[in-house]
Amino acid sequence: MASDTIAIPLSRLKIAAFFGGSLLFLTLAIGLIVIATGQNGLAAVLCYGAGGVGASIAALMLFLFSRKLFDPSPGLVIDAEGILDNASPIGAMGRISWQQITRITVVRIYSPIDTRSVPARPVIIVGVRHPQRYLEVKNPLERFIRRGNYNWFGSPVRISSAMLGTTFAKLEELLQTSFSKYRGDTASPEPKSQDADVGFPGERNPAPRFLIVLAAAAILAIAGVLVVPSAIIYLPHPFFWAAAFLAGFAWWTFSSERRRIKKPHPKTLRPSRLAVESVLFGIAVSVAVFLVGGSKLDFEFALIGAAFGVAAGLSQFASPFMGYDFLWNTRLFSGPALFFALLSMQLCFLMGLEAQFGI
Repeated sequence: MASDTIAIPLSRLKIAAFFGGSLLFLTLAIGLIVIATGQNGLAAVLCYGAGGVGASIAALMLFLFSRKLFDPSPGLVIDAEGILDNASPIGAMGRISWQQITRITVVRIYSPIDTRSVPARPVIIVGVRHPQRYLEVKNPLERFIRRGNYNWFGSPVRISSAMLGTTFAKLEELLQTSFSKYRGDTASPEPKSQDADVGFPGERNPAPRFLIVLAAAAILAIAGVLVVPSAIIYLPHPFFWAAAFLAGFAWWTFSSERRRIKKPHPKTLRPSRLAVESVLFGIAVSVAVFLVGGSKLDFEFALIGAAFGVAAGLSQFASPFMGYDFLWNTRLFSGPALFFALLSMQLCFLMGLEAQFGI
C-alpha cells in the first residue's frame, strides 16, 4: 500500500462477540420451537412463529458473521482515491471516491426506550452526490438496508466502528482529516456533528407515560404477590400485561412516527377510500389464514385468522399516516413492526382469556 494509505483492520474479537450473540439467539429460537411441540392452540402458534422467525434471522446472522470472521481484507481503507468500505457484513459500500463525497457527519441514534440512562449510539454518515447509484444493487437485503439508511439519514452510506479495530472517536478523526486533506474547500459546507431524531421509533423523548405507569403497576403487582401470595388469583394474567405493553408500544410507534415525518403518504388525502381498502385487505388476510388451516379450522384457528386480519387491516390504514404504504415500502424492520405489535397484542390477549377464564 502507498505511504498515505490508512488501513483499519476488522476486529476479530468484536465479530466473535456478534457471532456468539447470534448463536445464543439461535439456541433460544430452537428452544421455542421445542417448547411449541408440547403446546396446543394459540400458544403453539405463537411459539412456532416466534421460534421460526428467530431461527431464520439467527441463521442468517451466523452465516454473515462467520464470513466476516475469516475475511482477511481490511475493514476500511482510506487513501488518496477515496474510501473502501468493507466493515459491514451486509451493505458494505465498497469503493467511494472523494469526488463523490459531499460531507461526513456524525449522527447519534437515541434509544427509543430511555434516552437518559442509555447512551446514544453514534454512526458516521457519508453524503454522496448520486445516492441512487448506491441504491441500485442486486442483493435485495443490501438494497433494503441502503434504502433504509437513505430514508433515515439522507444518504445510503453509513459507517460504524462496531466491527473495526479502532474506536469511534479515532475513526471520525481519520475520516474528517482525510476529507479535509483530499477535498479541501471544494466540498459543500456541512456541520461536523449533528444530533438526529433517528432510531426506532425515532424520537429522543423518554418512553410515554402510559408505559411507565404500566411498568410501575406491574412492579407493584409483583411486590404484592410476594407479600401476599394468595392475591395472585385476583390479578390479571401475565398475558394481559403483555398485551397492554404491546398496545402501548403500538400506539407509541404510531404517534411518534407521525410527529417525525415531514409529509404523510398521499393515501391520507382520501381516508374513506383508505378505510375501505384496509377493511378489504384485512378480510383477504383472514381468508388466506383460514385457507392455510384447511381441515384443521376450528374456533381457536378462526380467532387466530381474525387476529391476523385485524392487525393487517389496522396496519394498512395507519401506515400512510406514518409516511409509507404498508404493502409497498422499503422499510425492512420498521415497516412491519406495527403489524407484529398489533398481532402479538391480540394473541397475548386471547391467550390471557384462555389461561385465566378458560374461554
